[in-house]
Amino acid sequence: MAHKLAKCQRETFLAEKVVTSRFENMRATVYYGGNTHFLKKDGTNMLLTAVLLAQAIMAIFISGILYSFSDFIMRALDDLPPKNAVAAMQNINVSVYRSIFMVVFISLVPLSIAVSIWSIITTGWSGSLFVLVGTLLYVFGMFILTGTGNVPLNESLKQIDASHQEAVGAWKSYYKRWTRLNTLRCIFGVAAGVCWTFAACFVL
Repeated sequence: MAHKLAKCQRETFLAEKVVTSRFENMRATVYYGGNTHFLKKDGTNMLLTAVLLAQAIMAIFISGILYSFSDFIMRALDDLPPKNAVAAMQNINVSVYRSIFMVVFISLVPLSIAVSIWSIITTGWSGSLFVLVGTLLYVFGMFILTGTGNVPLNESLKQIDASHQEAVGAWKSYYKRWTRLNTLRCIFGVAAGVCWTFAACFVL
């Protein structure tokens, strides 16, 4: 009788452990928004995940600021007399080099490259695919496009005397080309942020 009682108690204890374990897993799944992938990460992967999410936020932050130019700032400048628009944009192009925006914009290039190398070392090439794609999108689609497209246009506008009649034609050409390139680099920046977020949440 005592043996049966002990066996019954042991089975009850094991059943309680199973139920408790399933409950904890269910609670963790709900806490992580249904993504149990987070539960399998070790310390290194958790740190890499945090850095990638920070990169994604930075890329989308930069893209959001730039998109405000395509959305309404450039249109507002275009509504001004061309001479005033040229003078205003020339001032913006000087002021941007003393902004937090520029610090984030440039620093994200070496950071993303370093994190890509880190990801390859810790997770291999297959696990780093979206990290690498995001880095390529940002470095080439955002940074290099800016250096080869928008910056030369800014330098050309810098040479224009806003008080002269030539400012009228220069602004019209600049406005269309600069805005088109700006919208394109915004798309690349957001795409990079999406890739890094996907890698952080579902791949690593």
